[in-house]
Amino acid sequence: MRILMLWAIWLCPIGTIAQDPFHILADPEWESLPESEQPDESLMEDIAQQRSQWLSKPLDLNRADAAALEQLPGLDPIRIHRLLQHQQRLGPLASIYELQAVRDWQRVHIVAILPYVQVVPSSDRDVSHQAGPLQFPTAEQLKRALTGKWLTRWSRTLESQKGYSPESSSRYAGSPWKHRVQFQGQSHDHIRFAWIGQQDAGESFHLGPSQWGWDFQGAHVAISKAGHLKRAVIGDYQLQMGQGLVVSRGLGFGKGSQVIRSMRPPDGGIQPSRSIQSSRTFRGYATHWQAGNWEWTHALSLRKRDATLHANEQGQSFIQTLSTSTLHRTESERAKRQSVREWMLMDRIQYRFSYGHIGISQQAQWLNLPLIMEDPIMGRSGNHQSVWGLDAVWNGRGIHAFGEWAFIPTGGWAGLAGAMTSLAPTLDLGLFFRRYGANFHNPYAYVFGESPRASNEQGHYLGLTWQATRQIRVVGYLDMYQSLWRTYSSPLPEKGWEGFIEGTFSPSRHASLTVRFRREMTETAQKTAESPLAHYGWEQLDLWRIQAKQSWKNGAAIQFRAEARRFIAPSQVVESGWMIYLDGLIPVNRSLRFGGRISQFDVSDPSVRIYSYERQVSGVFSLPSQSGGGTSMYVVARWKPIPSLQLEGRIAQTTYGSRCPDGERQSTCTLGSGGDAITGRRKTNLTLQGIWSW
Repeated sequence: MRILMLWAIWLCPIGTIAQDPFHILADPEWESLPESEQPDESLMEDIAQQRSQWLSKPLDLNRADAAALEQLPGLDPIRIHRLLQHQQRLGPLASIYELQAVRDWQRVHIVAILPYVQVVPSSDRDVSHQAGPLQFPTAEQLKRALTGKWLTRWSRTLESQKGYSPESSSRYAGSPWKHRVQFQGQSHDHIRFAWIGQQDAGESFHLGPSQWGWDFQGAHVAISKAGHLKRAVIGDYQLQMGQGLVVSRGLGFGKGSQVIRSMRPPDGGIQPSRSIQSSRTFRGYATHWQAGNWEWTHALSLRKRDATLHANEQGQSFIQTLSTSTLHRTESERAKRQSVREWMLMDRIQYRFSYGHIGISQQAQWLNLPLIMEDPIMGRSGNHQSVWGLDAVWNGRGIHAFGEWAFIPTGGWAGLAGAMTSLAPTLDLGLFFRRYGANFHNPYAYVFGESPRASNEQGHYLGLTWQATRQIRVVGYLDMYQSLWRTYSSPLPEKGWEGFIEGTFSPSRHASLTVRFRREMTETAQKTAESPLAHYGWEQLDLWRIQAKQSWKNGAAIQFRAEARRFIAPSQVVESGWMIYLDGLIPVNRSLRFGGRISQFDVSDPSVRIYSYERQVSGVFSLPSQSGGGTSMYVVARWKPIPSLQLEGRIAQTTYGSRCPDGERQSTCTLGSGGDAITGRRKTNLTLQGIWSW
């Protein structure tokens, strides 16, 4: 029976996409990021590097567990659960084409993951989620399977910047070149290791007792699938426990075109980190054990963090702010460098059953100095805090339900609950409810909502995906929310709603046309000179987008997009902006490829700035914003003179016309701020990268 099914599938193939990043104009998840609060760039680069690695060595679907599958683009928990059920019932996949036979899987899901996955012939016992961890290989087998990669990247702004001027009062200590080196290796899926050194533009390269070499250095060793030990990491790592209220990697795509999947963060568990972002990268050790249906995650982190310190009237030091920046270019920035010690202890016990799991998580943080917040809305004060959480996931009858409740023993709680279901093979529905208390302050929480901070918000969300025909797909959502207390922008609680709809017409696997509209209405309180008492008024933000793509079998592709935004303030002041751009990919031959963009924009005010994902060299994430008026263009190239060597380069330039980035029409523009400021109308960035693999 299964043989007949596979023959039927092969007679109507879905088509293949070459495993090459130059065949991907833009990741749909990253394209939806402008509609949400921007995630940390370093964390996105971690994902970009992971996906670049899968492009060269695709993920084997016959040996991938749920945690690995959740890292793939376009897959929601419903599809992941259906795939695991399919493998448990019929055994390992015989071919990539068998995905078409998996219940509730549509062509759009398969196409989204094709560049990153493969199917390697295997026996029933090799399916890791079916029969437990693979047998750990011998030392000789690990040695034979060892692969590695050495990366070096240089980038800089070509124009003269204020921070490098001898007359600058806050002169940068180093050169304008940003430099990153990275060495990583792995053997099978069992052992991975990496070392990273990075020096940002303006930072100095030191050889001394307090700093040796690059400003940031990190490393890790990770072991997986060794008996009852599912994973262990020593060094730098990221951690996701539960639904994001206790400890989260900080990776969430927010509200956008991934209307169902974005409701629940990827359950990544313990992940080795190559990120330089200190606020969400832990340093120490983490382990994940499994015995039968029971799982235990234990992690300890000891690290130094950047902070702004002050002293009270008695001369006692305290922390005013914990910095999330990793820049150490000026004397004031270097004074914050690693000035505070932080200890964190994190544990989670989980019981897994056939239809889901239930877990208890806790994290405790200690600082060597007290943290004192001037405004309680900014967070909790003190040098110790702990958070406890209870979460559950249930899969059954075509429904994926999840929820979490977390509290701080000294006061404050937060809760969320959601469900995803396939009402029909072509119709998906998602519901999400949240209430994040005004007194719940956890800097390591990252959740779905109007803001990912999991504080001072409640709301309910409805998402819908409809595959109307084989060629037409419609997605949309409606979110209604309100704050429980005052916010940064409003002296009184505010409320609002947001609606989104997007339709895509794909006449073939090589062409598509997408139309999008989004509106957000927020009732906020404001004070004016004429009316010192706060009064409510409505803000309106609209977005329109039309996008067309065409690709060819040889890897060439073209994309056109036009986007417009409009903002109406309570005072009825209207700001607007638009952007038009054209992307192209040109494969010269098997070893040389080019990609590029040319765009024009006119944005009257930064409140309607337009974000646009840009192609970069491998492993780099770029989502710049455009305001003012002018043109922008870039060219990126990749050359592989030999199979083990990959050379890449990118040059990008933005030229402003009569309207400067602040929206004003001036004879001279100031591009950027602080030491990064450029006087003029042009900004040019250059990136060079080399990768040697063995």
